[in-house]
Amino acid sequence: MLAFLVGFFGQFLHGIRGWASRIACAVCSNRLMEGSSEDECPLREGDPHFLEADRKEVPVEKTCLNSCGRPAAEGYDSCCRTCIASSGRSHGPVCESRVLADDKTTEAPTPAKGRRVWWVDLGSWVRIDNETQERIEAARREGRTEVEFHARGHPYLIDLLAMAQINLNTGMQRDIKSTESEEDEPHEEDEEEDEESDNEITPPWLQPRSSREVAAAPTRSPRLVALVNLLLSPAVQVPLPAEATKEDEKLSQEEVKKVFKEHVKGVEKYLFRDMPGQYSLNFLASAYQNGLRAFNGTPMDNHLKWLMRSIVHYGHEKKPGAARYLKEVAEAFLDCQAVQARVVERVGLELLGVSQDFKGLVRAMVGDYKVMAIKMLAIDHLSRGVVSDDGNPTHYENRLTADLGSLVGLNKDDIRRADLDEHARNRFGRLHGPSAEKAVQRFKELFDIEALAKTFCNEVNSFNENSSNDSLPGQFMKWADEKMTQKHSIFDEETCCTVDVQEPLAIALLEVLFAGKPSNDCGEEYRGVQVQDLFKLELCAVVAMDNPKVEAKPAKSAMPKSGKAKSPPGKKARTKR
Repeated sequence: MLAFLVGFFGQFLHGIRGWASRIACAVCSNRLMEGSSEDECPLREGDPHFLEADRKEVPVEKTCLNSCGRPAAEGYDSCCRTCIASSGRSHGPVCESRVLADDKTTEAPTPAKGRRVWWVDLGSWVRIDNETQERIEAARREGRTEVEFHARGHPYLIDLLAMAQINLNTGMQRDIKSTESEEDEPHEEDEEEDEESDNEITPPWLQPRSSREVAAAPTRSPRLVALVNLLLSPAVQVPLPAEATKEDEKLSQEEVKKVFKEHVKGVEKYLFRDMPGQYSLNFLASAYQNGLRAFNGTPMDNHLKWLMRSIVHYGHEKKPGAARYLKEVAEAFLDCQAVQARVVERVGLELLGVSQDFKGLVRAMVGDYKVMAIKMLAIDHLSRGVVSDDGNPTHYENRLTADLGSLVGLNKDDIRRADLDEHARNRFGRLHGPSAEKAVQRFKELFDIEALAKTFCNEVNSFNENSSNDSLPGQFMKWADEKMTQKHSIFDEETCCTVDVQEPLAIALLEVLFAGKPSNDCGEEYRGVQVQDLFKLELCAVVAMDNPKVEAKPAKSAMPKSGKAKSPPGKKARTKR
């Protein structure tokens, strides 16, 4: 009996010790202890959550359960919480430092150059703006895992554990990631600049470019620089187009939908901005009946509504080329109303048969290349983190167009639409003063004068017997007959049967059209003749307020003719976002 009591008491003490050990295990919840021959968790020692810290360490080698290949954290089944949240795609800062500390080399790891850069997945990885980058880094230094900020009129939360950006209004969640800075050269002057200005942060695109960037940038001759300055000025600006004439509503909404279904394959499946249930076909019918909602009550309301009706009626009557025009408009309604308005106005005016002289057509071509430069400037700003947008920079392009349009002579119709873009006004601050001047300078660098000259040559050289008199090639032949002394210089030298304008002559033509004469520094010859001797300069003088002749007339047929001038790539790019 005594032996039984002694044995029972011993087992009781053994159970008490195990129970106390289980209370103390705050990390592994006894998962490791269950397979241990000891009375306590083998990972107790060294962790402040345990009651005892003087036990002998028992090494346990485990691999992260997320199969990332890293060793599990001491007392855990995974390497870090970030690994769990991202399914092994990324890791937290503590985990990263632990991996570096586990390196078998005797030397300390070399710190990474540059700063960490944060990105958000908006369909493609987009760099987060500089201000939010600073907030994220500040949170990491302070040990915080969440960052709140506002952008584009919405509140956002960045969760550094889940590696996600969450829109607090809509609940939309997007992945984020971090990389090392793209900069290869260290910024030795960063500390000095910070001491000079603690309150003002200069955006990267306003900072002087590095010597490497300057060396890589193509250099232009003084002549081309002067030509770019001339073209990117209010002196070379496409005026407002002719106003649309009133077009009455003739079709029901169902009939409008039928017109698009007959001409655009699969249009019934088009979704506005890929939003489930938001079918573009409904918005197309609404725009025909009521116009574009974003422009209701503005001077462009009836203008766009009547143009939209003209386009639909053109398709309803099954006129030539209707499928192409309706497809362009339908694709525009996959995107926001800023894009919709741009395409509706362009297609509608084309159907009205707007005609211009040679100078007006070239001015429009220059305007298209200005639009391309604005797109490049917007991408440049977004990639540098000056602003943050939603993956479709249309509204930021409109912000730039409204602020810089009068300075660089952007198309007046583009400026008018941009001024009416509420999203551009609400999401982005205006550019003015030094910031606008810097943006204009960058805009001039991005303007591709060389590509413009090549496109001009391709257009005029496409002239043939089928070219329309109103096309750019047709108008060029008329202009050359009136304004050039050596008319044969525009043809090929061997047969004089085809138009063969080369880039040096194209540059001179641009100078004559908009400056009245070739550059004073131009002493070159073109096919053995001094360039200035190719033109009747007394007929080429530029008159103040020299506007293109624009008239609207009903188009007999909008079917493009062979050899008719085509738009450069930039113009078509505006219809697809």
